[in-house]
Amino acid sequence: MLVPPDLQVAKIIACLQQAYEVYAEQVEFMPLGADCNTAVFRAAARDGALYFVKLRRGTWNEIVVALPWYLEHQGIQPVIAPLPARAGELWVELDEFRLALYPYVEGCSAIEGDLSERQWVEF
Repeated sequence: MLVPPDLQVAKIIACLQQAYEVYAEQVEFMPLGADCNTAVFRAAARDGALYFVKLRRGTWNEIVVALPWYLEHQGIQPVIAPLPARAGELWVELDEFRLALYPYVEGCSAIEGDLSERQWVEF
């Protein structure tokens, strides 16, 4: 989604606090991706931690969060899994959206940068 969804940032902040015990001081929309039903945000917490917030409207396929979580917990390192909410679920409902929370990883996409020879082999 290249434009922010019609959802108040205060609702995202409240959801992060209630569902994840993440006390976000700043939530910033990131105009990334080609999916018009998914919006992403960068959240900065009071304790200095950074998070990647993914909001999905419409059809939700649980495998999108369950598979990365499973693979990471099998020891597969390059996978970035969603963080479980306080109740253990891998996503929570927020109005018409489903929200999944991930650790924030600073970097660039494969489109923006070239992979090294080692990265190509791992890929």
